[in-house]
Amino acid sequence: MNAGILLFAAAGNDGIGYIDSPANCTGVIAVGATDLQDNLASFSNSDTLMLTKGLAAPGVDLYTTDIGSGYASATGTSFSAPLTAGLAALIWSAKPDFTAARVFDTLKNSADDLGSPGPDRDFGWGRINALKAMRLAVTGSKQFAGTNKAVAYPNPFRPKTQRLVSFTVPEDMTGPNLEVKIYTSEGELVRKLDALAWDGKNEAGSSVASGVYVFRVKTDRDAAVGKMALLR
Repeated sequence: MNAGILLFAAAGNDGIGYIDSPANCTGVIAVGATDLQDNLASFSNSDTLMLTKGLAAPGVDLYTTDIGSGYASATGTSFSAPLTAGLAALIWSAKPDFTAARVFDTLKNSADDLGSPGPDRDFGWGRINALKAMRLAVTGSKQFAGTNKAVAYPNPFRPKTQRLVSFTVPEDMTGPNLEVKIYTSEGELVRKLDALAWDGKNEAGSSVASGVYVFRVKTDRDAAVGKMALLR
């Protein structure tokens, strides 16, 4: 991790209280397997090492490519580890400036906590959750979408003829400490506001390009998200 890379390895498929090598080596993230019911797979190894550097990912009856040609169903922590590595790569693709430590923190802090509360010897920091991980990486909050929907009007927004676009949220979200953040569809922060309106400009005061933008409205009570199109 100090070298700027992340190494993931399978925890092992013996169903014992010991993590296999190389997952038990310094600097390697151990990945256990969950089954279709989000339980620890019966074969997935456990150990106290999982408390500090472990994660879990689906590892039972996964549909994958087969040797030679075609597809097959596969099981094992050897499939859980590459799923986790793939999610790390996805986070890095959205946030290439993230350090390895921050990507790992994003994986840990967005994982679904299974088993005993907090990190445990079976699931580590929890079963990875790609949607929450990307929300956390892009917006800094796992609750990026939540159950609330924010609405933009007009949508599409044409700054040349319409001075502002307004955002509305459910009434039960009304509260203090209003914060609105505008993002590109790639997750780059464009503008931070303290009002439910936007003039189509970035933090530097320059007009942004045509495209699809995501906006997140947050108060002390809740958060909501929506999408809008801006046309020049």
